[in-house]
Amino acid sequence: MRCVANSRILLIDVNKVSRLNITSALEDASFTVITAGTFARGRAKMLRVDPDLIILSEDFGLTKRLSIDRLIHLTEAPLIVVGTDKSEVTSLLLAGADAYMLRPVNIAELLARIRSLLRRGKMHIHSREDLDSKII
Repeated sequence: MRCVANSRILLIDVNKVSRLNITSALEDASFTVITAGTFARGRAKMLRVDPDLIILSEDFGLTKRLSIDRLIHLTEAPLIVVGTDKSEVTSLLLAGADAYMLRPVNIAELLARIRSLLRRGKMHIHSREDLDSKII
């Protein structure tokens, strides 16, 4: 995993304006952003790029839990879901999302959540490497 600032973020969002706004903010914060406008394209890019974190819009016509289930079984990258349905927060978190943010997205909060999840992931990887190095 790269340092937090150089991390690769996969943004899967059907809303082009939202995708452009979030991409711009993330790039300004020194993240590398890979975008997709459909779930299928996002899944394909995820398999090619191996992102450090995924942001998924819940605005797909797919069953939300199924979308998350498909992603979390293919990657260990943290997943932030962005949407408008407050009633779905608990079920999406239970389905495997690491965070849920309501639209319109507060960019400062999004950046804080991203950095927090990436730091936690980096610490987890380092602790696993430490354990692996101590096994003889």
